[in-house]
Formats: sequence, structure tokens, C-alpha cells
Amino acid sequence: MNVRLCFLLVLGLLSSVFCPAFADDDFQSLAEAYQMEGLDRFVGQQAAAVLKEELAEKITEWVQEETEDRGPKTEDQKQKLKENIKAKIKEWLPKAAKKILEEKVLAGNTELKEMEQEITAALNRSINDNIDHWIGDFYDSRIAPFLQRVSPQALLQRSGFADYLAHQMGEAIGKSTVSGMQNGILKGLNGHLPDEALEYLKMGPEKFQEYSAKLKNYLPSSQFAKLKDKVMGIHLVDLPNQVYGGVLAASAAMHMAKFASSCSGWGATCNWNELKRFKEVTETTIWQLRSKQSVTMNLGDFVGMMKRLGDQLGDLNWSALPQIAKWNPANQFLEKLDWVEGELKKIDALYDQATGKVLDGFDKAIADIEGELKKMSAELLAPLKQKLPCLLAEGCPDFLADFPDITSWEGL
Repeated sequence: MNVRLCFLLVLGLLSSVFCPAFADDDFQSLAEAYQMEGLDRFVGQQAAAVLKEELAEKITEWVQEETEDRGPKTEDQKQKLKENIKAKIKEWLPKAAKKILEEKVLAGNTELKEMEQEITAALNRSINDNIDHWIGDFYDSRIAPFLQRVSPQALLQRSGFADYLAHQMGEAIGKSTVSGMQNGILKGLNGHLPDEALEYLKMGPEKFQEYSAKLKNYLPSSQFAKLKDKVMGIHLVDLPNQVYGGVLAASAAMHMAKFASSCSGWGATCNWNELKRFKEVTETTIWQLRSKQSVTMNLGDFVGMMKRLGDQLGDLNWSALPQIAKWNPANQFLEKLDWVEGELKKIDALYDQATGKVLDGFDKAIADIEGELKKMSAELLAPLKQKLPCLLAEGCPDFLADFPDITSWEGL
């Protein structure tokens, strides 16, 4: 063998050891993290909950300033009232939104703080483009038609105006946070990845994977891994134990369901890896609830959670999250955790993975523990399952219930 060939073989061996090969999952996970599925709702619903309370108080204050006379209004008076209230909202709401962004989203988060300029710019654009539409549409359809027989005070305070505006602004804060973070990520990757790669990244996971063959020739896999980890490692939230315990319990139940569905009618052919994952996640659930108060969640963790468990978790109302303290609910579930731990040992004694044989009682044991984990998850996540009112006449994908029935307010 000649010297050059020897050198190339050694170099190839060293490259495989010190520069691990690209995996398609690396490209997919980076593109999914960039898309940030579910993050706009996570941020927006919490922001809306804060805005709703503050805005309701402000609207009451403004209405009292503007409407001393509770009787019917002339067209000119109605228009003047609308313009005055609209002007006060347009002056106050952007300041309040930016304060919430600063204090609730960016506060104490160094990584997001570095993207503040991009996030704030996105929010300013959203407010400027939409605020007249938000105020005008609701006012014209839900307030103005009733001013002849219902007092402005009652209409503005009880028509859901504050809820509606808070929802719209919360949505704007959530989407602006995502948009600003995406622009910040593109800035951070600029110079490390070719411009063409950044364009494909914006197109989504499938398109970015299509481009991956070119990207593999552009930079070493170790360098790409560092870039990917930098993006996915952006800190988002310290998720309270009650919520994370519920998420883990749902994940464990999902793995058990997959295992059970993989087994044949005779129990001989099963996906034992799913059973292994079930046991690992269940043990983590028990340890988390017994030992911790919260978990630090980064962008990659959050996106992975929503992707894997979106169907199991259902729609979560994240507006309740600030009210959930960093408490350890283990005491409330001590007996249940002890029972689950005992069932894990029982399951170990009821099957032989090497032969695929199971003993009588195995099916019942796995069904019982799956059911208990689902129940535990539901109890832990109950505060995030409260539904929100719908304040749009055409219905809302994120909200529930109808407008208050203003037609029954005769005589107010």
C-alpha cells in the first residue's frame, strides 16, 4: 500500500472519530427549532392575561372621564366618544405591551435580551399595522349599534372590549417574539452558514433537509453541531414542577400505549424499546416530582415537547402559568408515586424480554399503570386546561364561548 493511500485512510479514520457524520435529524431539529411551533401561544396567552386585567381598569377609568351623561347619544356624540376612547387606547396600549415584553418575556433572559431590538421592532410593526383595525371593528360591531339604549359605561365595560383587545395584543406579542427571535437567529447564523442555507432554513424542515446535501459539503459536522446547539439552547422558561410532572406523565403513558399497541394477540412480538422508554420516563417522572421544583426549558426542549406530545397534551391555556408557583406536588401524590414504583417492579417480574414471553397479569399491570399516569397528568395539568372565552363573532380557534348577550341589557 503506498504512503499516500495510507495517509488518506488514517485521515478518514480520524475524521470519523473526531468529526462525527451529519445526521438528517440534525437538520430537521434545527429547522423545527427555528419554526418555534407553539411558542407564540405560550408567550401570547401569558401576556394577554396580564393585559386583560390592566386594560379593564383603564377602560373603566376612561369611560368615566368621557361619559357623564348616561342617556342616548347623538351620532356626533357617539363618534366623538369612539375617537376619544380610541385615542386613549392607542396611546396606552403600545406602552403597556412593551412593558410586558420587557418585564415578562425578556426580563432576566440574557439570550432573549440580545434579540430585544428585533423583537421590539416586530411588535412595533404589528401594532402600527393593526391597532386601528382591532379597535374599529370591535367598536363598530359590538358597541356603536347599542349606544341608543345602553349606556356607554355598560357597553365598554361589559361587552368584552378589554378581553378582545388583550387577546389581540397578546397574540401580537407572541408572534412578534417568535418573529424577532427568528431574525436574531438568522443574524447569529449569518457568516457561519451561506445565505442560501438561511433562505432554506426559513422555508421549513423539509426544504432545509433538501438543502442538507449542499450544506454537508460547506462546513464540518462538528461546526454545524455547535451552531445547532446554540440555537436550540436558547433559554425560554423555568417550567414549574406541576406542569413538567404532568408533561412527563403524559409522555410515559404515550410510550406505554405504543408498546401495548405493538404487541401481537399472543404477546410474543412487542416493541420492547417502547417499554424501556416508558420505564425510563416514568422513573424520571417519579424523581422529578420527589426531588425538584421546576425544570429549565430551552427552545429545543419546548419545540420537542410540543412536537411529541401535542396530541396528548391538547390545547393548553398558558395564561395560567404565572399563577402556578414553583411548588413540589410530590406530597399530594406520594401514595400514587409509591404505587407506580411498585407496579414498575411488578412489570419487570412479569416478562422476559429475551424470549418475549409474558406471564399472566402482565396485560392488566401495564393497562393499570398507563391509566394511572394519564389520570396523574390530567390532575397536574388541570390549571392549564381552563378554557378561554371567545370574543370574535366568527368564532375563535383559541377561545371558547360567545359574546355576552348585549340584546338582553335593555334598561341599563
